Amino acid sequence: MFSFKCSVSDGRSLPFLQYLVSLAVVKSIKLMDPQYAPVDIKIKWPNDIYGGDGLKIGGVLCQSSYFNSQFDVIIGVGLNVNNAEPTTCVEALVQSVCPGARVTREAVLASFLEQFEIMFSAFVADGFLPFVREYLLHWMHSGQQVTLATPNGTRREVSVQGLSDNGFLLATDRAGETYELHPDGNSFDIAALTIRPKQR
Repeated sequence: MFSFKCSVSDGRSLPFLQYLVSLAVVKSIKLMDPQYAPVDIKIKWPNDIYGGDGLKIGGVLCQSSYFNSQFDVIIGVGLNVNNAEPTTCVEALVQSVCPGARVTREAVLASFLEQFEIMFSAFVADGFLPFVREYLLHWMHSGQQVTLATPNGTRREVSVQGLSDNGFLLATDRAGETYELHPDGNSFDIAALTIRPKQR
């Protein structure tokens, strides 16, 4: 749908930038109109946007390069605004709470840019910490029971707890052992509720 560039100087914040953008997408839809607040739209870790019926409607990609002591990040946001077939779209989700409502790409983009500008300023100043509670409120996974497939072929049942201080997905098994899963090294199969290493 659109792409843009931003710059950050603290490399430790990079893993959180895709979370910030995903949250801004969700907020931009819900805040376009006060009546849209109940729209059921969620974040799937690490960077996908889903309707409450479990259908993907978008995603976020971030690609960074380092130059002159800062990270330049190209951010791409893909979002299905109006095409309700074969799955669903933003407009269909909005119409489920506001029958007859019309949603345009221009309105979504304007709302996103308004939200992201405010959020990014706070992110640069204070990091992602001020957004963690709101992010977890809008994601699909708190307390979710999933299977963790390890590189050596073993499988463990774990419970998703949240995000670690490093921006990784935090999970624990029944024995209390903690796992931190890097978003670039793992994929989350939401249909099978399985997290597995990405194929290289």
